[in-house]
Amino acid sequence: MGANVPVLAYVSSDNADLVLAAEVVVESKKPQEVENFKDLAEAMIGQPVWQEKTLPYVRANITKIQYFVLTTFTDFAIVPITTDLRRRFVAVSKGQEDEDTLKNAFRKQTVLFQLRPSLPHTDPRSTAAWREWIQIHFAPSALAPVAISEINNSAPSAQS
Repeated sequence: MGANVPVLAYVSSDNADLVLAAEVVVESKKPQEVENFKDLAEAMIGQPVWQEKTLPYVRANITKIQYFVLTTFTDFAIVPITTDLRRRFVAVSKGQEDEDTLKNAFRKQTVLFQLRPSLPHTDPRSTAAWREWIQIHFAPSALAPVAISEINNSAPSAQS
């Protein structure tokens, strides 16, 4: 069987055709693969997910990524990749920042959702909240291009 690869989401179909850096990167896990973690936010920064998925997938898409998602399809952890997080990923790649500091910043940005009928619609992690969040944040019009200066500062050639 082939290697496990993330789902990449694009605003531009041309970028998708060329498999360029994506705006949204989604990694899925079976519930039993993350059952030893308190929640998916902890799983994203825990081992082996951090070294095998989170860190390499964000780095591979660093020039365009706006969201990293870890999901079991009933639980979702979504991290907006802010200017600060992008800078921290580059600094860690260059050995200029501690990886634990990056993990802490990454964890603090995480938004959690649970698609379970038991949660009331008013719960910020509920299915209703997830649907609304997705409609607002993942609409192509909401995925504004990353500033050219950020792209230049985070491009692989700038990391050497």
